[in-house]
Amino acid sequence: MNIEDYKDEVICVKTICKEKCLKQLNKDHVLKMLYVAMGLSQEVGQLQRLIKKTIFSNKKFEAAQIVEELGDIMRYMTVAMDTMGIRLEDIMDINIHKLRQRRIESTRDNIDQTYLPFEK
Repeated sequence: MNIEDYKDEVICVKTICKEKCLKQLNKDHVLKMLYVAMGLSQEVGQLQRLIKKTIFSNKKFEAAQIVEELGDIMRYMTVAMDTMGIRLEDIMDINIHKLRQRRIESTRDNIDQTYLPFEK
């Protein structure tokens, strides 16, 4: 499956409740992005819970459940990208640029602060 097929499928996936909500939210991009942010927050919380249980409760690492949560996160990201009219490739390019800049700044800051570890 390619990214466009995935996007089309995610946008079309509807339960009775979500169908009504999405039709209303499509009218207002800000509300749709709020819906996405709330959904992402919930799904990331579920991912954190799985990892926390693995680390602190000595539960078995459940890769399948983590993949399911990552899929749910991807669904919300796809709705956000569609709402904004941006492609995943664009986001990847922007993110790589940001990470490269951060790496350059971090290297520069580390050199400048070599002898002043507690001052910034």
